[in-house]
Amino acid sequence: HEKSWEKRGGSKALNSQRLASFHTDLVEATRSQGWPLFSLLSVKGAPCSVIYGYLYDGVFYDYLPGFDPRFERYSPGVQSLLKAIDYGIEQGWTELDLMRPHILRLLRAATGGPPVEPFERRVTLLL
Repeated sequence: HEKSWEKRGGSKALNSQRLASFHTDLVEATRSQGWPLFSLLSVKGAPCSVIYGYLYDGVFYDYLPGFDPRFERYSPGVQSLLKAIDYGIEQGWTELDLMRPHILRLLRAATGGPPVEPFERRVTLLL
């Protein structure tokens, strides 16, 4: 995540030990319920994109994505998101909550989908 934000002035998502510890503790506390999910996309063994989020009651909450800037021209974040959607459909998820509306706009633009409403952030997965 940090690498993908370097060119844009950095990220405040994990900018302190306290925040990093919070996420580590949250993953540990919810692991037995199967809530935390990570999706890693790699090219020839090199990690290029990751998605970190939580699955709860059939909805996947995409919390913190990131990508290696060396692969930026291939849109690894969009590729990871499409992979997560495929996986979610296979697993029977009902929705994907992107938690950041601008990500949905990028996904719709990349796939030729309809325009996004200003506050829309969820994708209903049709099974």
